[in-house]
Amino acid sequence: MCAWLHDLEGRKGKKLSAIKKSLKKFEQNKSIIKKVTNIIKKHSFGEKQNTLESKILYDADKLEYVNPFRLSWFILASEDGNISSKKYLSYKREWWRKIDKVEKTLHFSYSKKVFSRLLPEAKKIMY
Repeated sequence: MCAWLHDLEGRKGKKLSAIKKSLKKFEQNKSIIKKVTNIIKKHSFGEKQNTLESKILYDADKLEYVNPFRLSWFILASEDGNISSKKYLSYKREWWRKIDKVEKTLHFSYSKKVFSRLLPEAKKIMY
């Protein structure tokens, strides 16, 4: 549930309250709603993940930083005018600011292995 929702509505502030509202429509158990929203809050870069679920979501989310299909899609979306050049440049700047710090924050050896394997190609795409 966390993986599905974490980018659907966002992570903080009003967007997190939208996630809670959506969950209340489908899930009556308040402890599950609290657990899901806490996991989503902790998946952001710079947050501390302290549960297995938050570590899994964090690593999966950060592997998207080097996903060649996602990066290529983003570039094509910009070229086609589906994403503004301002948003594209902002994302690219932020990507380069974070990319060399991400691998050491991953929790699982397999995540680190996949990340390091995909990083060179991701850097070529984002150049």
